[in-house]
Amino acid sequence: MLSGDFRERFEELNTIGQAAKDAGDHERALATFEEAHRLATEHDDNLKCMHAITPAARALWSMGRYDDASVKLETASDIARELDLTDELGITISNIGRLATIKTVHTVPVEQQREILRAEAAPKFSEAYNILKDHPHLYYRYANAQHGSVVSAMAGERRLACKLVTEGFRVAFRRSEEPYDQRRTYQINKRGLLQLAAATALIPFADRTPFFAKAVRNKLIR
Repeated sequence: MLSGDFRERFEELNTIGQAAKDAGDHERALATFEEAHRLATEHDDNLKCMHAITPAARALWSMGRYDDASVKLETASDIARELDLTDELGITISNIGRLATIKTVHTVPVEQQREILRAEAAPKFSEAYNILKDHPHLYYRYANAQHGSVVSAMAGERRLACKLVTEGFRVAFRRSEEPYDQRRTYQINKRGLLQLAAATALIPFADRTPFFAKAVRNKLIR
């Protein structure tokens, strides 16, 4: 396990990586998180390994390296299962759904996107919902609903979209229990309310109007 100077170095690398990510320097972020991952691996600290792998995956998908990002997220989900971390597992599965969405909308012709989203992305948001639905970490539930509701609507999975919209609004104005963030959930990410509202409007017809959906995803899919 990381301790002492090694733990401090890991946290320093994490801070540097986050700053690089926020600045849009994804290559530097990736290099920094991978260095942090090597440090955690050398000290047999699986939790810290997961905390380095997940943002590394985000850097990779921002660089368009979708397959590499997928491998890292699958590794992170395996660690979360091994450590029995329900919240981390749920949001990692949700991120796998988001990655599948990003890859689809950037690499697949618009008219083919609905079926791929239905097969590869929507099931991940459903799985994450089932993992997280009773968990006190409300922000992870909100984030899964925020992204999953839009994707499910675009995929024609109306029942799932409705369930996720309901979940999102259910937790948006509540506060998580300790040790999680104590603000009202929507205050952490107000954009989520826009996506939930947009998903509500999209549910009746988004999957039937693929070129309209293309315009929508430029605003809502990230």
